[in-house]
Amino acid sequence: MSGTYIIPKSSDGGIDQDIPHFLRMCRHCGADLPNLAQVMAHCLHCVQNINLECPVCHVPFKRKDNLRTHMRNKHNLGEKPICTKCGAVFRSFIRLNFHVKQCTT
Repeated sequence: MSGTYIIPKSSDGGIDQDIPHFLRMCRHCGADLPNLAQVMAHCLHCVQNINLECPVCHVPFKRKDNLRTHMRNKHNLGEKPICTKCGAVFRSFIRLNFHVKQCTT
């Protein structure tokens, strides 16, 4: 019986500790889920909702903001987040916003 797994059922809907970790992960987006039932439901939803694609490397995305961030970070395309006080350039607007709170120049 090498290479096969008997999947135990979680009675309380919690994390199935007996299931190998890789079986609790979505193979499409890498989400780590607590039990097999949620993995199956998530993966079905995940596959149906992938509708955006990077025009350069064809990586799939579900949200436009993630595609924009990918294009800016991986392909150096799009608007760069720049601090108006000191001119520092950042990889994301989240990092810029954190910096602006502390920037004293």
